[in-house]
Amino acid sequence: MKYTFTLWLLLLTMMLVNIKLNAQVFQSNTRISSVQEVDYMIQQGMYQEALNILTAYLTEFPEDEVALMRRIHINSILGNYALKKQDLETVIQNNPLIALKYSTGKRANMIRLPQVDYSPFASQVSFRKSFYDSMLSNFMYEKYAGTLFNDNLKEVMKLVASGKLQEATSHKEFDQSSDNFSIVHYDLLAVIHVMLDDPDSGLFFADQALSIKPDFSLSKHHMSMIHQSLGLYTQALEEIDQAISIDKDIALYYFTRAQLLEVMDRKEEAMEAYKIAIEYKPNYTESQINLGRLLVSLGKTEQGIKYIKQAAWNQNDRLMDIKMSGINAFINGNYDEAIRDFSLCLEASPDNPIIRFNLAISHIVLNNQEEACEMIESIRNREDFSTSQNVLNYCN
Repeated sequence: MKYTFTLWLLLLTMMLVNIKLNAQVFQSNTRISSVQEVDYMIQQGMYQEALNILTAYLTEFPEDEVALMRRIHINSILGNYALKKQDLETVIQNNPLIALKYSTGKRANMIRLPQVDYSPFASQVSFRKSFYDSMLSNFMYEKYAGTLFNDNLKEVMKLVASGKLQEATSHKEFDQSSDNFSIVHYDLLAVIHVMLDDPDSGLFFADQALSIKPDFSLSKHHMSMIHQSLGLYTQALEEIDQAISIDKDIALYYFTRAQLLEVMDRKEEAMEAYKIAIEYKPNYTESQINLGRLLVSLGKTEQGIKYIKQAAWNQNDRLMDIKMSGINAFINGNYDEAIRDFSLCLEASPDNPIIRFNLAISHIVLNNQEEACEMIESIRNREDFSTSQNVLNYCN
């Protein structure tokens, strides 16, 4: 009797294990089929159809991280930010490391790890610095404003270029009635308010500039960057495409378009835009580095490093090789190797905040808390670099 009971219990256990395994196989096969179908639809721009399939699948398997991540991506493209946030919270709850890859702040876009100096996923500090191009603005303002482009406006431009934003807003040039404002006044005010982290006012003033001259490509470009910073990627893409259709030979516009496409996870199109930017501006350091970084992330390491070496870096080629090797190692999950390479970089460039950030992230993944916190504390209060609160909170 004892043996009969034991045999019965063993058979029951095997049946339960078999049922569980069959369920897992069913989920796996269903996911593979669904994911393949969804990926194809995303490539074809059939976002709503892909979303419907994912929603049906997630009704049955609500915690499937792969499916949730794809739904997050699609909702971001479609502007369904509340739904994106809801899925993101589910994923983060199940996998806390995902929190390191996302920001739900004003920029509301992915922070890809690790960072490279000119990445579109870099800090808000970097974003504000890149927003104003003094040479292009000077050319465009003088071209379209004519005699209205006076010495007072040039003074304001110098203040903006030097980061003296409060002085710029209180300049006597803005004391006059807004009835006398030119396109330059409004575009400058848009730039200043964005750099002061007030994108809503920035949008208002850029819109005022375009009401004076609807085909002013610089304001279209600024509108695109503001919408990108707010996570409104579809609108941002429409505006930068309009800017390019007006002035086709401005390298900066293609660079901005490439960064936007990269944020939207459209890497192939982003690489093409970076290449066009380099065609118009052969020594375009930022485009060369970003194109190289994308190639490395796609496994084309040798080709990527070739582009990066062409850039006008202040560091020697050997250091660049090591840095890209570390990034490639991280992307491929070889975190110990990434730490080794980033540590070598730090010996040559000890004050570089991005290398310190990359080291911190590599240590976090391996749960090396002491080493990670040492790097995080060294960049916490840097004025020239900022990172997500999720990373900063790791040491709290």
